[in-house]
Amino acid sequence: MNVLSIFIISFEFVAFIISLIIFSILCLQKNKNQKDKDILWIVFLGALLLISDCLAEFYKGNTSEFGYVMTHLCNPLVFMFNYLEMGLLAKYLYDSLTNVLKRKKVLFHFIWILVGISVVFVVLSQYFEIYYYFDANNVYHRTKYFPICQIPTIIGILIFIYLLYYFRNDLRRNELLAAISYVCLPTISTIIQIFFYGLPLQAVSIVISGWLLFLARELDVRNQLEEAMKVKTDFLNRMSHDIRTPLNGILGLIEIDSRHPQEYELLKMNRTKAKVAANYLLSLLNDMLQLSKLESQEIKIVCEPLNIEKLFDEVFLIAKMKAENCGITLQCQKDDIQHPYLMGSSLYMKQILLNVLDNSIKYNKKNGSIAFSIKECEMNDGKAMIQFDIQDTGIGMSEEFIQHIFEPFVQEHENRSSYQGSGLGMAIVLQMINMMHGTIDIQSALNVGSHFMIRIPFEIAEKQYEISQIDTSKNVSITGVKVLLAEDNALNREIAKTLLEDNGAVVYEAVDGKDVVTQFMQHEEYFFDIILMDIMMPVMNGYEACKALRNLDRKDAKDIPVVACSANAFEEDIAKSKESGMAAHLTKPLKVDELIQTIAKFNKKILNPLQ
Repeated sequence: MNVLSIFIISFEFVAFIISLIIFSILCLQKNKNQKDKDILWIVFLGALLLISDCLAEFYKGNTSEFGYVMTHLCNPLVFMFNYLEMGLLAKYLYDSLTNVLKRKKVLFHFIWILVGISVVFVVLSQYFEIYYYFDANNVYHRTKYFPICQIPTIIGILIFIYLLYYFRNDLRRNELLAAISYVCLPTISTIIQIFFYGLPLQAVSIVISGWLLFLARELDVRNQLEEAMKVKTDFLNRMSHDIRTPLNGILGLIEIDSRHPQEYELLKMNRTKAKVAANYLLSLLNDMLQLSKLESQEIKIVCEPLNIEKLFDEVFLIAKMKAENCGITLQCQKDDIQHPYLMGSSLYMKQILLNVLDNSIKYNKKNGSIAFSIKECEMNDGKAMIQFDIQDTGIGMSEEFIQHIFEPFVQEHENRSSYQGSGLGMAIVLQMINMMHGTIDIQSALNVGSHFMIRIPFEIAEKQYEISQIDTSKNVSITGVKVLLAEDNALNREIAKTLLEDNGAVVYEAVDGKDVVTQFMQHEEYFFDIILMDIMMPVMNGYEACKALRNLDRKDAKDIPVVACSANAFEEDIAKSKESGMAAHLTKPLKVDELIQTIAKFNKKILNPLQ
């Protein structure tokens, strides 16, 4: 073995150890995203590439049976791992650019086809000596066709260069530089090795490029952590301000009321003001909790049957009432919807549309107008693409602000004293749309207006469903209804009991889930008309209590309405209530009208599934 071979083997072995260390670091990393997994495989293939080339060099010229096998195995593996590395880089970039690819997807597919063609050439070279051959001394030699067989690689590299230039603004700076090095270093080494192959330049350059990709990713993660810390600090400062502002108003009003107990008009006015501030505070807390869960990906979309036309009508009616109160004209238009019955989240779709419509109302001009429309676009992968357009004549937004509209607590036209909004609505909208694999496009001009275009793909429902809703427009009575109220918090239990008794209900109290089951068993069948069940309770929570009731050997245990009354307000919480056997889910703080309507609905002994 000559000095050059010893140097190559030593160098490649050290590089192999470095690759294994990087691979181990990536394997131990928790919560890996798709990019991290792609880099892990790139580094792993780089390690295999190095060890294959190292073994090929070590057994070169070895005419023993084992040496013959190792040489004929390792040489083609070197070529294959080279090409597979190119395919993995294409996957890495593809995963990085999925949201902006559009028509360029075909180029990535073409790269993978080129990789496949190159691998086929390597396999054929084993039998037809296209790439290379081995002489009688088991020494590797190239054929005169070797440069021609590099054509797929060169084409792939040229496509990479074009893609990197085309998407240069959509990649992070470190990521772009690493990707350029990943393309350029192997390109230079490949050209050199076409004419000189004494050193493993191509293999080593690809492996080093993989290291650079790993380092760039680590720098990006570090930068993101620093940015996240800054955003978190800003978020907490703004959150503290936004929470304390209405809370200060509520406490101040209570103090004023305590000093003027006999001034009934002042007390009445202060209660109205306190209710506005309290509702704003509740909205702010709900938005912050929801945004936090969305960003941590704790929320899962619960797909259920929905009628998109009826959903559109309901959203329109809700928004129209608010628009009319503000002197804004809201018009709607429905194009022909071929597939009105779909599978999706009715709750989140309403929240998305109402958030955007709410902004169009709040930031509109006096006597302004809003056009709200829905249409079905082209089918894609068997899904119906539904497009919602919301166009207003409002004060509009600057181009600079549009770049930041989806950031938490960002508002271009702030008016904090009027409790107009938390600045979290559009951040929540974007997270929900992304979870539904949809898109939102915004066009706006100052003093002209804004146009929001939302496109969501939906699975088509196999059959038509009619979704029943609670009609809150009717006056109903719950006089004489026997309610078993489960609530572990004494103050909340007292408030709920008073509100129910004021409306004529007969209330029996339970302090936890076990107490509910005990009291239910102690009374005769059909004694209670309905159970209002808190979820978070000691001894036995609401879910466990409901399941225990349903498993009792009593007829009324199977069909008594159990309504969840919980501060858990997310869609998955509603789904959990349904799974445990509950008939409806009400969110705290309880709205008296909604509570009464729900009790009246189930007082008819008609059990409807949770909607």
